[in-house]
Amino acid sequence: MVPTSDCVIDVPVAAAQCKTALTNTGAQVRQVNLLSDTAIELVVALDEPLAFLPGQYVNIQVPGTLHVRAYSFSSQPGSLEGRFLIRNVPGGMMSQWLTQRARPGDRLTLSGPMGSFYLRHGERPLLMLAGGTGLAPLLSMLHTLQTQGSQRPVMLLYGVTRDCDLVKTDALDTFIQQLTGIVGYRWWPMKTALARSAALSPTISTTRC
Repeated sequence: MVPTSDCVIDVPVAAAQCKTALTNTGAQVRQVNLLSDTAIELVVALDEPLAFLPGQYVNIQVPGTLHVRAYSFSSQPGSLEGRFLIRNVPGGMMSQWLTQRARPGDRLTLSGPMGSFYLRHGERPLLMLAGGTGLAPLLSMLHTLQTQGSQRPVMLLYGVTRDCDLVKTDALDTFIQQLTGIVGYRWWPMKTALARSAALSPTISTTRC
């Protein structure tokens, strides 16, 4: 058999296989921080701690609608505070609610956790790759490694299109200072620029907005 097109394989993995149970929980908006014109940080107070694995996500219902959006935790498990990095999409349903109508005290409904992308136990070195607000689940993993006093070597490559899209760099710099148990932790900001050939050309970004 000779393939004639790209092959996409979707393997549904239930949260039960990740040893976490699906649940619905309420939360209250604590802060909405516009980190850049493309990234929003949502901070909520959970009604109860949500048992999730670092890297997993939840569905959050857009208030006033029946629609949900999936977001990964950037905070660590077991806390009553939940944090999320959300891409600010022009005209996006959740983006518009967060930037135009959300206020501290507003109620949200979360369902989850879900996803098979999570931090595995082990001692092997970790190479983390993130783009834009895709940094969120890796922040959750780094928080967990810090709490565990892990000795695993970690390298994080963080790619964005523009310097202004680099967010949570202070948190990443703090990990360098505080993750004393981790040997060789580094993070590199990478900026991708559209080359004339229409290919993405990676460059190391040294400036921040």
